[in-house]
Amino acid sequence: GPLMAVMASLMPFVFIIGMIFSLKTHPHIYETPHNKDNEVGESMSKTAAMIILIISTVMFSLMAHVMTEKIPDAIEQLHLSERFVGLVFYTLIPNCAEYMNSVKFALNGNIGLSMEIGNQGAILTALIELPALVLMSFVMSKISNIPMFTLVFPLIDVFCVIIAVFLRNSILTEKAINYFTGLSFLFIFLLISVVYFFENIDE
Repeated sequence: GPLMAVMASLMPFVFIIGMIFSLKTHPHIYETPHNKDNEVGESMSKTAAMIILIISTVMFSLMAHVMTEKIPDAIEQLHLSERFVGLVFYTLIPNCAEYMNSVKFALNGNIGLSMEIGNQGAILTALIELPALVLMSFVMSKISNIPMFTLVFPLIDVFCVIIAVFLRNSILTEKAINYFTGLSFLFIFLLISVVYFFENIDE
């Protein structure tokens, strides 16, 4: 209860420190290497980028609203596991743009920025979104006696998180990444998806 709320309130500070480190202290890590033989194209103006970002945010919010209303009925009709739906439809598909950008930066030789795109998404969820859910749930439980959201997860989720962290660390510690390693990681993700898909097969 209170201990979890205090810990959740401290976790966002780790995210803020990480952002300062990434953007202020060590920005050169994420700079795109310039090729002397090729000129760098003109970048998009800030106004155009802001307009596209606002439109994308509104459209994504509308899509998320529709998904939130329709997916529960689809889960019941298709007899899918909630974890499988959360992994594929709430995590994988909405982040396709991030994955495409990561691949693009990696092909251009900017491995640091490619890794940072994926890392920031996971860090944002762990250090901002989950603590926010805990704090909101703590306040709501005090106001209207609603059961509090906790960070106590089933073993199947714990093992998947441990595997994901292990894979991330293995990428960061290796000096080179090849196609075999990438395909192996994709295959492990497929295995986790299959486990979630057949989670409720006996029910």
